[in-house]
Amino acid sequence: MTDNLLSISAACLFDDQGNLLLVRKRGTQAFMLPGGKREPGETPLAALQR
Repeated sequence: MTDNLLSISAACLFDDQGNLLLVRKRGTQAFMLPGGKREPGETPLAALQR
């Protein structure tokens, strides 16, 4: 079996009142942390900034 790795970055973002930012995945009722797939050679921070 071939190992297929997926590299992602996600962040926990809080405002001054302690509220956590969540995003809803399009077409679903699922909420998750903001983030996504990293491009080849991209750092985790660069992916989050994008």
